[in-house]
Amino acid sequence: MKLLYVNGSFEGGSILSTRQLLERLPTETIDWQLLRASPQSPLAGYLRRRMTNLAVKLGGDEPDNIVEAANRMWGRSPVPISGNESSSVAVENATRTVLADWQPDVVVVSSVERVPWRRIRRAALAAGTPCVLYLREEALLPHLELTTPPDLLLANSRGLVDRCRDLGYEARLVPSVVDLATSTVESTRRAALLINPTASYGLDRAIELAETFPEVPFVLQESVQLSPDQRASVHLLCSRLANVEFREFSPDPAHVYRDAKVLLAPYTDFLESNRPRSVLEAQANGIPVLGSARAGLRDAVGTGGTLLSVDATSAEWAHAFQQIWSAERYRELVAAARDHAGRDEVQPATIVDSFVAAIATVGSSNGLPGRG
Repeated sequence: MKLLYVNGSFEGGSILSTRQLLERLPTETIDWQLLRASPQSPLAGYLRRRMTNLAVKLGGDEPDNIVEAANRMWGRSPVPISGNESSSVAVENATRTVLADWQPDVVVVSSVERVPWRRIRRAALAAGTPCVLYLREEALLPHLELTTPPDLLLANSRGLVDRCRDLGYEARLVPSVVDLATSTVESTRRAALLINPTASYGLDRAIELAETFPEVPFVLQESVQLSPDQRASVHLLCSRLANVEFREFSPDPAHVYRDAKVLLAPYTDFLESNRPRSVLEAQANGIPVLGSARAGLRDAVGTGGTLLSVDATSAEWAHAFQQIWSAERYRELVAAARDHAGRDEVQPATIVDSFVAAIATVGSSNGLPGRG
């Protein structure tokens, strides 16, 4: 089977998990290529958005819509990176090229925005290639109503599976692959860690806790690159609070957890069903999680941490933090975290088997209905 995997990101957990999945696929039965996004300048991004908006206003099909025809020129030739991986500033356009030239048996799509998904789905239909949408983010759920449903729908959390069912779609659970060997470290257990210090990931709650516990070091770890405004805001917070430190992106996952005692995950509803790989990485190191009871976190955290109601008060958060930080409760959670991280469901071999079995149903039968 020839598998084209299209990922609309170039940094963060989605692209990392994608690589770690593809590298474990059985080479004797699956020949794969990864097409992922590449960064572009702010000006280029602005021009593309304006052209897309103008094309929508003009309406009509190519070649009648000259702006839409011009849009198809961006990034249509994939740029080789290494081995089976290539990139493009417009993965939707490069996908059309790969579909025509390589003729894959199935295309799997992750972490793309609305317009790229719509165009990739249409290109796959035109090529007669089964198309799989692999959901990793809550924000991509509206994609299901944009165009023809995918031939197969995968989701990396039970929260996303449930949300798909609520919308009338059946999704198969395939958790993200996390290579724990790269994130293993003996932590000094001195700090509270927040990964992705933005509003969606609960930055305000983390700062509130830092103000309540000035004797505790707090680390704000960049994962996905912050915008200039976000970075300026974080630096301002760090300058105001002596116990808060900002750390720039590190390519070494083990380095991220080197001094973490607890992982903070006070997610907002924007991330309701997201299942972060950081939870598994932390728990495998015996680092418990304190977070909000969002669907994705309930799925990921299990017994290896404490989850609070989404409407919990500041006092309740402070009490839960204090309980985790205490020696007796902490020892219990460390053991529970390690045990939870060792469950079969999140083992890479188990996930690869589930993924291969799922895509085989469309790769060999020319597609399944996506609507439940």
